[in-house]
Amino acid sequence: MCCSHGLGGYVWSRHRSRGFGRLGQHLLQQRGGSIGGGYARPAIRDAALHAVSIASKFLDGMQLTDNFPLPENGGVIFYIVTERGVFMAKASVVLLSTNRHPLSELGNCMQTIITEYRMLETTVQ
Repeated sequence: MCCSHGLGGYVWSRHRSRGFGRLGQHLLQQRGGSIGGGYARPAIRDAALHAVSIASKFLDGMQLTDNFPLPENGGVIFYIVTERGVFMAKASVVLLSTNRHPLSELGNCMQTIITEYRMLETTVQ
């Protein structure tokens, strides 16, 4: 695990009108792996490392869960995987995107990762 709270990974799930967007669990694992080869890209690696480094400070505002629903329309669900279990918190896309939610900082990190992957896809095509 990679943090004092034994953080093992995180999932960021956002409802979209054309389906659900979900960033893969364990973006950054103990051995430094990531989904889709993003770890080899400095921008993706740095954003993932930053997200992991700040994720533990949000645990106090989250709840332990063993239920993993998809987010409702206009919503986002954050899951943080730790040695103690999986923590979950829900947020509004509007509040997150206007930096008016306590999880906005983590959401912005996750959005950076998504954006970098999209940019990577456009350069590959």
